[in-house]
Amino acid sequence: MYTKSLSEETARRRQQRSCYPAPYVDTYSNQYSNFLERRPKVQVPSRLQGCVTEVVPQAHSLGDTGVLDGEAQLALWFQYSAALNATAVSHALHSKLGRKAASSQLAAALSLPSSAAVARLLAEGKSAKLQLVAANIGLVRKLAHDYKQKNEVPFQDLVQAGLWGLDRGLSKYDPTRGAKLSTALYWYIRDAIFKTYRLEAQMIHIPLTTQEQMDKLRKALGQYQQQHPGQSPSLEYLKKTTGLGKLAVQRVLQVNALSEYSLDALAGQGGSHSYANDDNNSDTLLERLAGSDEEAERMHTLQLLHMDLKVLLTALPDPMGVIMQEKYGLLDGHAKTFEEVSDMLNIKRWKVQEYHRIAIQCLRSDHNLVQLAHAL
Repeated sequence: MYTKSLSEETARRRQQRSCYPAPYVDTYSNQYSNFLERRPKVQVPSRLQGCVTEVVPQAHSLGDTGVLDGEAQLALWFQYSAALNATAVSHALHSKLGRKAASSQLAAALSLPSSAAVARLLAEGKSAKLQLVAANIGLVRKLAHDYKQKNEVPFQDLVQAGLWGLDRGLSKYDPTRGAKLSTALYWYIRDAIFKTYRLEAQMIHIPLTTQEQMDKLRKALGQYQQQHPGQSPSLEYLKKTTGLGKLAVQRVLQVNALSEYSLDALAGQGGSHSYANDDNNSDTLLERLAGSDEEAERMHTLQLLHMDLKVLLTALPDPMGVIMQEKYGLLDGHAKTFEEVSDMLNIKRWKVQEYHRIAIQCLRSDHNLVQLAHAL
């Protein structure tokens, strides 16, 4: 937000910490003050409507014209700001009159002698913006190249995001705050590229607000792990550290715990996707998802039955449960002989057979297994 007027003390302090020479800033102080006073309180950059739509596509074909010094960039920025102000005044007059303002009306509102002066002002602003974009496009490409290394978002998409960040930085820049134009633009460009990367690099779309909450939570967890190795923080600690509510912390923890599976991976990989005696165990997840509804329902039922059977076998005393799972291949999908199970568990073969016999008797007397057998 721009203020209409600055007190002399505030202006003096900002001028003292300004990175530009005082005489140079004073040269434009009156022009800038008039610009702030005439600027209406409306949302100006609808992206300069006709100007930016031409500038941004042209920027891809622009070469790096070299780094301009601070004074040259500031002079160009004032030309662009004057055109931006004229566009804002034109929109304000359009809202007030209910129609497009005549050139003479716009010239009178801008205190310019004629409509030709308005046209010249807009043309100079457009030319100044093109020069600023051309001077800083090398910075855009450099920051986009940092994220290009990860090969998750196309390079041109990152450059496009950086150019929109550059446009936003040009419209938000305030030279009285004491920062150089290139310094302010760096932050806007990097922020736009980073947000685009975060949104497009996710295989599963997560809202940007949730991603920011996840960053806060990861930072709090990292700090706690450094101070208390091997311990988990309480919910109250995470609420106090991140400033989030209880429900927000719980939701972010659930999102953070989600796992990703490749559609090209075999359906038998990952433990929960494998089934005993399944002839289609070599299918990929994509092939199974593309199957019929009946096939998907059958696979889902098999998965649930497989989980129930593992629960029943896990309830058996050791080492009976392990022997049963290894014998019938419930862990890796490969059934084993008594000899192989004996060598694996370092138990004599006759002992393995005895455990197997007792486990069968226990399972036959279990009413849960009877229900499971009827389901099969």
